[in-house]
Amino acid sequence: MLIPFVRDVFAALGIDGIAALLDTGPVRVGLALAFLWTSVAINMRGLQLY
Repeated sequence: MLIPFVRDVFAALGIDGIAALLDTGPVRVGLALAFLWTSVAINMRGLQLY
């Protein structure tokens, strides 16, 4: 749900090149995995601090 939202934001801002890039398969999967593992890293860091 996050990547299509970001794509639509770029499309609404008139940045169609980035919006089209975000609509390709490898970019969508790569960004989704990056967001997923970033959230895992943040949560693991939070557990260490707790």
